[in-house]
This record gives sequence, C-alpha cells and structure tokens, in this order.
Amino acid sequence: MINKVKKLIGISGLKSTTLVVAVSGGSDSMAMLHILNQISDEFDLTIVGAHMNHNIRGKASDSDQIFVTNTFAQLNIAYEIASINIPQLSIETKKSIETIARIERLKFLSQTCLKYRASAICLGHNSNDQTETILMHIIRGTGLKGLRGMQALSSLSIEGQKITLFRPLLDHLKCEIEEYCATNEITFVTDSTNLKSEYTRNNLRLNVIPTLMEANPSLHEAIARLSEAAISDDELIERISEEIWDSEVCVSKNMVRINTHRLTTEHMSIHHRILKRAVHIISENPPDISMSHTKSFTSLILGPSGKTLTLPRSILVKKQYGNIFLFKKNKHSSSESAVDKTEIAIPGLTKINGWQIKTNISTIKPDGILPRPTALIAHLSEAAIGDKLYVRNRMNGDRFQPVGMKHSKKIQDFMVDEKIPRNLRDQIPIVVSNQGICWIVGHRVSEWAKHTNTGKAVVIQFTRDVIK
Repeated sequence: MINKVKKLIGISGLKSTTLVVAVSGGSDSMAMLHILNQISDEFDLTIVGAHMNHNIRGKASDSDQIFVTNTFAQLNIAYEIASINIPQLSIETKKSIETIARIERLKFLSQTCLKYRASAICLGHNSNDQTETILMHIIRGTGLKGLRGMQALSSLSIEGQKITLFRPLLDHLKCEIEEYCATNEITFVTDSTNLKSEYTRNNLRLNVIPTLMEANPSLHEAIARLSEAAISDDELIERISEEIWDSEVCVSKNMVRINTHRLTTEHMSIHHRILKRAVHIISENPPDISMSHTKSFTSLILGPSGKTLTLPRSILVKKQYGNIFLFKKNKHSSSESAVDKTEIAIPGLTKINGWQIKTNISTIKPDGILPRPTALIAHLSEAAIGDKLYVRNRMNGDRFQPVGMKHSKKIQDFMVDEKIPRNLRDQIPIVVSNQGICWIVGHRVSEWAKHTNTGKAVVIQFTRDVIK
C-alpha cells in the first residue's frame, strides 16, 4: 500500500509540497495520515492535519476531536481544528445533513489550504467509497462524467478558490486499509452514524451493495473498470468538443455565437458539451442541461433559420442563418456593445467596453511563427495601414474592400451577404486607419490592409474580458 502511495505522489507532482490531510479519526484517514507522515522526509512533504467536528453525535463528536488532536500532537505536525454545528445549519439552510456537512467541510479545508499555501488537500476515500459514489450517480441519473466517479487527483473551486484534491487510497479496498491499520497498530475511531441507514450513502453501503455483491462478489473491481472506461470515453469527447469550441464559437460580453456548419455533422454528445459550456458562460447561476434540452438544441442546429429555444433562467437560444446565438433575455442589448472611436495602442493592450485588444509588431512572414489568423486575430500590413489604428462600430456610408475582392462594397451589403443578423450588426467592432476600414472583426480583413510576405506585420487580437 505504501509503495502505491509513493508512486502516486511522484506521478501527481506532489513531491516537495505542503499537504493538508483531512482526518476524521476513522481507519481510512488515520492510515492515510500515518503513511504520508512516514514518507514525508523521503518526499520532502510538509504535513498539515485538519479535523472538523460536525457536532452531530454530541459527546462522541467531541471525543473524536480530542483523539485526532492528540494524534496530530504525537506526530508533531501543524494542524487546524474546526467545530461547526451541522444539525443547526441543516435546519437554517433547509439542506440535508449530508449536503451541508460536505459544503462546510470543503470550505474549512480550502481555508486551511490557503492559510498554509498547501498544494493539495488529501482525502481518505477508498475503492468502496468509489463504488458508492458511482452507484449514487447512477441512481440519481448521470452521464459519462458521473460514471467517472472520483479521481486520485482532481480539482474543485470553493468560494472562488481552486483547490487540488488528492486521494492516495482510492484504489484500495476498505478491508485492505483496516488490515494495514491492524498490522501497523494504528488505532482509529468508529463513527456510529455510519451504521444508520437513513442516510442515502449508508443505505447503499449497508443494504444495497451487499445484495449486489451476492450477484457479483467482484462488484468493486467491476465498478472500477466501468470508471476507467468512462474516463477514456469522456476524455475523447471532451477533446473533440474543445477543438470545435475553439474553432466554431465566439464569446461576446453577454452572448455566445456558435457557427453551426460543423456541428451539423457532429454527434449529439458533442452538442451537449457545447451547449452546456455556453450556458455556463452566460449565466452566473446556470441551469442543469438535460438530454431533453440537448435534443431540442440538436433540432435547432439541423433546422431552418429563425427558430428559437428557451432554456431555464431566461436563456434564449436563437438560430439565424448559419449561427446559433445564446443570450439572456434581460441582458441582450445592442447598446451594451457600442464602441466609441478609440485609438488602439501599437504595440500594447487597449481595453474598451468589455473588449481587450492586444497588438504587437512582427517581422516574421505569415507562414512563420505568427499566431494563426482566426476570427479574432488578424495580420495587417504596417506599411499599408500607417502609424495609427482605431476601433469603432459601423457608420453610415462605410465602404469596405473584403480580402480577395477588387472593388469595395457598402458594409451594409457585406453584412447582408455574410448573413450577419440585423440586431448584431451595430455591435461588431471595426478596425480602421486613416486610409480606411482595415478589418471587420470576426469576419474579414481588407484586401489593401492584409499582410503579405514582405514588411512588418501588425498582429492584432481581440478577446473578451473574463466573464464571471
């Protein structure tokens, strides 16, 4: 067991770090604490103990706190103790004991992690816990991400702080851990609430899983294989979704625009990921996206222009020409994206109304190491555009010579030809110089302003400010 933990420490990049070790006093956390403390010198680890008294079992909870505190003192390690009245909080928040205990425990651990500048929080979950977790996900309804279960190394955001969770005993069965404790004379306490079947997880552990193991004595190993298969498939779908997102999606201040051309040939599982990510970007309190929502989204992708889908929390999904737009009803306003004429710093960073405009001057040819031109990155000829660039919205009478064309055309006509929805045309930033319009951001550069294989290039990139 200890050798597996050593290997995990190495491949997880946790050598020479500070680790917060969550200790309840049970066999799992006590075994984990002793193993990590035993190898701390070899791996240059600083161990910080952490224990939270949930005050669920009265004097028994206090007794566990004393036991754990004495253990920390005997090992001569730094530690933090918290005492929170979980039953009272459960009543006040109208959340279950299990839910509020988990929330408060993670808050306490993340605060401890921040205080000691620790690299990770160590949790004593084992293979039995993994089985319970995945079965709970299945019972409640889940997809691939739920079938993944817990990971030996994962991350979580708590109150805006991203923390790393490390589970060194996740591959070990409960019986193996208890045998390790017996062999190494590690004492531990038993939480009497673990024997009460009114809690969902306890009911699984005490009643459901024993019945399932009658059908398959190797249930834990089978669930572990299911988890591995789910991880493999989930990572593949996520990689494809990420690639499509980067190439087909444009994020604005309160809106996400998705080019549907490629999505029409992609599987619904990809549509689900794209929709879910878009919803999380534009909503501070995003709704759950069900397969019913995804099926409607797929129908929108494959259907005609002009159709609209309404999601929970006032999120509108609208198809116009070859794009789908997601926005909140109360935040979609053309005035929000108005851009007054502003000079762009060259080189440098310019910020205007939610946009960040980054520029630099390069002598590298376009086929060199310049960032690849995209909808929001353009290469302009420094010689052609002159010494000043500005950004603004369209104006009456604007004309533009799109790259590849010999003659100019009205921007109004260009936007109609490009099938840009009428309600979005006044929101699009336009880069201009004293010589004329250089680039309609997100669409096309001007023929006369494009960078060729000679001379310096002005590389200009538009990005939106981070959306909370």
